[in-house]
Amino acid sequence: MEVAQVSYYFNHGSDDTGLPGTYNLGGFYSGADYESLAGTSTKRGNYGFYLEAEQMIYRYGGPGSDVGLTPWLAVSYTPEQSLNQLPLLAMVGAAYQGLIPHRSDDSAAAAFIYGKLNTASPSSASGSMFQPSTVSGEKVLELDYTCWATPWLGITPDFQYVFNPSGSSGSKNAAVPGIQLQVLF
Repeated sequence: MEVAQVSYYFNHGSDDTGLPGTYNLGGFYSGADYESLAGTSTKRGNYGFYLEAEQMIYRYGGPGSDVGLTPWLAVSYTPEQSLNQLPLLAMVGAAYQGLIPHRSDDSAAAAFIYGKLNTASPSSASGSMFQPSTVSGEKVLELDYTCWATPWLGITPDFQYVFNPSGSSGSKNAAVPGIQLQVLF
């Protein structure tokens, strides 16, 4: 698999007075053999593209401070419809580091994620290779807060609300609470 990425980083130094940002544009190509989603054939090669952007728009505390608001977005596109279950993924969100006074390492985050599912899916009932279905896309709203209990232990309660699970409008929406632990060695 070959991956190429062009990145642009600016204002990340401790003395830089501007707001930091990171921008990535990339793509991949794999010459491997892939089985089609229908399971009836194989195809050599698959490829895709992605764009990521993160730009702080508000900083509290002057140059070198990480406290502030940083929106971000990410988009990936894999056009081979016969191979990719999720040809389009778009995510947008924002994180605010230091939202609670005297907790400058903690961060609160919100995100909206949309995954466009392949519009042609295998049909096991009819035996035909591909046919249109009611599958469209799955949407997720996510909220979390990372609390650094110690310099080496982060605890992140997380809440996701999933609209159209599995991309089907006939599916019931789902609330998904969770927790993540981060341990730094």
